Amino acid sequence: MQELVKQREQLENIEENLDVINSTMRTSQKHINSLKSLFGGIKNYFSKGGQTEPTVRVSVDVPEKRHTSALSSTIETLKSDTKLSEATHPAMRIRNLPYDDPDSLKNELFSPEKTPSPPAMKLTNNVEEKLDKNLEFMSMGLGRLKNLAIGLNEEIEQQNEMIDLIHNKADKADETLEYQNRQIKRILKK
Repeated sequence: MQELVKQREQLENIEENLDVINSTMRTSQKHINSLKSLFGGIKNYFSKGGQTEPTVRVSVDVPEKRHTSALSSTIETLKSDTKLSEATHPAMRIRNLPYDDPDSLKNELFSPEKTPSPPAMKLTNNVEEKLDKNLEFMSMGLGRLKNLAIGLNEEIEQQNEMIDLIHNKADKADETLEYQNRQIKRILKK
C-alpha cells in the first residue's frame, strides 16, 4: 500500500517535470523561429509584447496541489481502525492462553480430567459467546481487507491512467525535441 502511495508521488513528480520540459520546448521553439528568419523574430517579439519568457517556471515556495488518492484515505482509516481494535482483539482479551495456540482454549475446556457439570455448561456458553465475538472480529477484518482491496484497485487504475498521460507527454516531448534538433541542424548548415 505504502509503495503505491510513493509511486503516485513519483508519477506526479514525473508528470510535473514533463510539463516543465514541454513548456521549455515551446520557449525554445520560439527562439528557433527567431533564428530562422527576421520575420520569425519580429513575430515572437510582438506575440508577447516584447517580453521574454523565463524558460523554467517552477517555484519552490508555492506548495503544489496534489490530489489525495483513495488508497491514502483507506490506509489512514485502516490505521485508526487497527489502533481501536487492538485493545479489544480476541488474542488480547483471552487470559492465561498462549497467543499462538488456538486449541488451548478447547483443550482447557474439554479435557478428560474434567467432568461435565453445570458450571461446565456455563463455560460452554461462554465459549460460544467468545466464538461469536471472534467471528465478529473476523468479519471486521475481512471488511477491512475488502476496503483495502478496493482502495488498491482504484489506486492502480488511477496510476495506469497517469502512466498513459505521462507516456503521451513524453512522446510529445520526444517528437518536439527531434523536430527542433532537425531545425537547428538546418540552421547551422546555412
